[in-house]
Parts: sequence; C-alpha cells; structure tokens
Amino acid sequence: MYSQGDKSISLYKDLLIESEYIGLVQGIAVDSKGRIYVGDLLNQNIHVFTKSGEYLKSIGKKGEGPGEFKIIGGLQIYDDTLFVYDWMLYRITVFSPDKFDKPEYTIKIPVSPKGERPTMIGFENLGFTGLWLLGSDFLIPYSRGFSASDLGKPVYVNFYRIGRNGQFIVNEPLFSIEDKRWFVISGGEKFMVLMNPVGSGPVVYVKGKRVYYGSNENLDIKFISIDAENTKVAYTIKYPTKRISVTEEMLKNLLSQKLDMGVIREVRRQIPKYMPAFRDFLVDDRNRIWVALNGENLDKTIWLILSDKGEKIGEFHLHSSVIFKVVKNGYAYGILTDKEGLQKIVRYKIVEK
Repeated sequence: MYSQGDKSISLYKDLLIESEYIGLVQGIAVDSKGRIYVGDLLNQNIHVFTKSGEYLKSIGKKGEGPGEFKIIGGLQIYDDTLFVYDWMLYRITVFSPDKFDKPEYTIKIPVSPKGERPTMIGFENLGFTGLWLLGSDFLIPYSRGFSASDLGKPVYVNFYRIGRNGQFIVNEPLFSIEDKRWFVISGGEKFMVLMNPVGSGPVVYVKGKRVYYGSNENLDIKFISIDAENTKVAYTIKYPTKRISVTEEMLKNLLSQKLDMGVIREVRRQIPKYMPAFRDFLVDDRNRIWVALNGENLDKTIWLILSDKGEKIGEFHLHSSVIFKVVKNGYAYGILTDKEGLQKIVRYKIVEK
C-alpha cells in the first residue's frame, strides 16, 4: 500500500492461476471480458483462462502450419482480436475474437533493409516479447545477431514500424537501444556467450500510439507520441535511483554452474559494478508508469509509480517473485516464479481511495 496526501492505493491478491498447462511464460494479455491469455514459450501455444481463473482452452501447438508456432515471441490484443508473433517463422498470426480454432490470416515479417532479422527482448523470469501494437501498425525489434567482430563493442537492437501489409512504414528504425549485455568468453578464433544476470538491456512499452523506451541501466525513459508528422522524442522521463552494488550473493547461482576456472575468472572480470536501476516497467490504462526498481534486498522489489511526466505518485514493496506485466481496469496481472522455477499467473485488485 502507498499513500500521498488524501489519496491512497492498496493491492490485494485476488487470483492465483496454478495450471499444469503453463510452462514458461512469454507474456500476458487481457481482453475486454477479463479473460487472461498466457503465451507459453515451452509448449508454444497460448492458454486462455476466464476472469475467475478457470482454464478455457489452449490456442495453437508446435509446428509450422496455420495456427501453429515454433517460438512464440509476442502476443497482443486489440478489440479482442489476438495477434501472435512467431520469432522463428517471422510471421504474425491473427485470430478473430472467439474464433481461435483457425487463424483469420497471417502477416509475413520481412528482413530489414539492413539485413537484420526480427528478434525479441526480455529478461529471465520477466517474459520476452518482440511485438507491440502501435496504433494500426506493429513495432518489431530487429538485430543482426552477435558475431566475433562484435567482441568488446556494443550491439544495438533497432525497432521498426511495420504496416498491417507486412511492409516497412519507413526504411529506417524508429529508435535503437543497446542490446542486452552478455558475458563473452573468447579463446583464439572461438568464443562463447553466457547470460549476464546483472547486465542491463532494452525495455519498451507501447500504449496506443505512445511509445516508452530505454535501457534499464538507469531510470531514463524516452517517450514518443506517434503520428503521421512526428516521430521525434517528445520528452524524457528521468528519476534518480540508488545505485545497488553487485554482490557475491547475486552471482552465486551463476558461478555455481559447471564452469571451468578460466571461464569463471573471465566472468568475474566482466561483472558490472552496479545492478541495473530497474527490472522492468509498464504503463497502466491511466498512463501512470509502474517501475520495478532493484533494491539491496533481493527478495523485495520496490514498485515506483510515476505520472506520465515522471512525477512520483507513490511506491510500494512486493516480493521479487512477482513481476507485473499488465495493469488495467483496476487489476494488476503478473508472472509469479516460485523457488523451483515454476511459473504461475497472479492478479492483484487495486483499491484507490
């Protein structure tokens, strides 16, 4: 709970979906009836639950045919129409409202003019996505992958506007963000990359024609309002945060892997001094920005709520096993990852006075 002046907001957990159908959560979407759609990166389908959490059905399966998926890289809902992005097949499958047995149509996503291919962004246990609805268009991230020539250099993800016809609106990216930072272990002509659990990376949220983006290294989020005439940054939302030093406790899981001592020494050399400022962020249906700040207590996430101009509204603490992905109609929907790594869907009711 937080309060400010005569106003207060409280969150109460009112739903927990523990389903045998859920494998690894890619993302969450909610339709006008309150039904919850869960993208599953393990089973390559979308599970649908009622507003009360009852399982309805699963959409799609592994495969390359119509309505099938190789790697689900994003799901979005607009007017109860479901859009599902397949990262490996480079296509968007569109399902009409309540007609999930057969897709209405598919949109093939092209390679960029620079030879880049569609990709996804995200972090472990926080979900991954490569698709946002940008008005009547799509926003899709592209990258050229990582190669030996990139050793020691920053690599960027470029974000392009794609029309419903599958063509680029313009041939230049709308914006670019430095890609997730990995541990890069090189030896001669060969190299390997390892997930960096304390590395920063790109974060994006789209609401209507409003785009919020940046890196989670600092709480420095750029805002664009898209129209036919203007795609320039309108303003930047900045908020000071405490720098959290990386500790041995944060690295123990990584360093406990079966790595030889040479690799461990190189990993330690590349460890950043500080944690990213925040884990993730979202924008609710009142254009308030919810930011999951990193803190010194690894078991707690500090949720900071800002106005759309970056003014602090309030903050509250929540267990770090929960990360919110959608806030709308008085509810906050999130992914809960338990100690065994199993994932569930959780919903909190928001009460404001």
